[in-house]
Amino acid sequence: MRPTIRSSTVVFSLAALLSSAACSSKDAAAKDANGRAIELAPTSGAASPLNDRPLASGSNSTSARSTGSSSPAPSTPRERTAPRAPAMRSGTIGAGTTLAVHSIPNVCTNTHHAGDLFAATLNDQVSGSNGVTIPAGTSMRFRVVESVRSEHSKDHAKLSFVPVSLSVGGVTYPVQGRVTQTPSFNMERVQSTQVQAEKIAAGAAIGAVAGQVIGKDTRSTVIGGVVGAAAGTAVAAGTADYDACVPNTGTITVVLDRPVSVRGS
Repeated sequence: MRPTIRSSTVVFSLAALLSSAACSSKDAAAKDANGRAIELAPTSGAASPLNDRPLASGSNSTSARSTGSSSPAPSTPRERTAPRAPAMRSGTIGAGTTLAVHSIPNVCTNTHHAGDLFAATLNDQVSGSNGVTIPAGTSMRFRVVESVRSEHSKDHAKLSFVPVSLSVGGVTYPVQGRVTQTPSFNMERVQSTQVQAEKIAAGAAIGAVAGQVIGKDTRSTVIGGVVGAAAGTAVAAGTADYDACVPNTGTITVVLDRPVSVRGS
């Protein structure tokens, strides 16, 4: 029994000696040459890259270490929107407004018949609501309603028309109105000179025969011929046809029956 106890004692002593040496070696590793204690920073399972540069000061140092760069991320350019075009305003030329125009061609009973269109030009600027205006020189169209020539001196030629539309800034607007005044018509004889001469000659011949029958002499015949010629002239003038014309230098007055909505610039 004694040899066994001694062996166990030896083994125990050897284990205690090895444990003491390990502790001494660990304490020595935790001190530097001057005997100062060094606190070892905990490390993660993955190896950290070595870097001998000083850390950036401030709250961004952690972000700089994690990204490896302190440069700001590029910003996305903002999309620019095109400026909106200003909305076009609209205004109204009210009912009852008077427009003065003049026709571009001479409008005559022999050149313009019922249903035909002709153009006229606005004499003066016309103002409406919301600052909208119709400038002078604006084109206005008319439609002929009636066109009848005069058949004799006591007959009156008939020539009437109504407004149809206005063209403002390249846009055509329908118009409802009436013509309240026109310039005096120029009357042009339709009967030819030859027909007129024939009527005068016929009147003179009839007068001469009548004078000879009544007076039974040359002097009566002459007097009858003169009277007959005058009568023939009167007959020629009285039975002649006449065309009526609206001169392009005269003013046509129009009154709007309904308002016209116009877009301004």
